[in-house]
Amino acid sequence: MGDKYSAPASVIRATNSPTRFGINVLYGGHLYQYFGQFSASVPSFITSTATVKFDSPHQFSGHAQVSGRLGTEGISLVLSNGLTLEGVLDKPLNSSTVVSASGYWGEI
Repeated sequence: MGDKYSAPASVIRATNSPTRFGINVLYGGHLYQYFGQFSASVPSFITSTATVKFDSPHQFSGHAQVSGRLGTEGISLVLSNGLTLEGVLDKPLNSSTVVSASGYWGEI
């Protein structure tokens, strides 16, 4: 793969579900959102200042699996399409956990 692009992102676990979450990415004047579901419950969290790295905006489409870590102070995710995300949690958590998820991208 070539040089990676980067863009600002945010991640939030849905308030009404301990497994649903969204990733919002603003790139090239477009807002992309990943609608995901963790395989197990995770604590409520928000990451307002994350960064995604990717090879092509085409990675913001279709389905993708997710693996990574939700740490006490940050989050690190790798999507099956090669996109990566890292960010600092707005509020620290008491413990860290390995996460996996699945979901899909849409443009808003």
